Amino acid sequence: EQEVEALSDDYAAGLLYRQMADIYRRYYDFTKALECYQRATGYYEQAGKHQHKLWGLLSQSAVYDAMGEKHKSYNLLCNVKDEAKKIGNTQYVRYCLGDLIMLCIRMRIMAINGSMLSL
Repeated sequence: EQEVEALSDDYAAGLLYRQMADIYRRYYDFTKALECYQRATGYYEQAGKHQHKLWGLLSQSAVYDAMGEKHKSYNLLCNVKDEAKKIGNTQYVRYCLGDLIMLCIRMRIMAINGSMLSL
């Protein structure tokens, strides 16, 4: 990570942090993956790479979901959907809507299972 911080190219730094995050995520180190996705997103924003920034936010949402923080995941997805809509990226809007539907289904199932446990 020290080498990445020394780069003068924000876009390249974002790409490297994203790769590190993907590796951490693959090995279920969600805390470290989230940190790297957040850094990647920041670098993408500095580099003016809006599509990459949105993808970084979507990745953060997926990590929050995997960590059981469904409401954080939901809020991020809503923000990304709104931002994608503003810039006219219908692909990301559709992607967010699909993820929001699946997330709401999982949240509903968890709520039902939780209420059944209390019976």
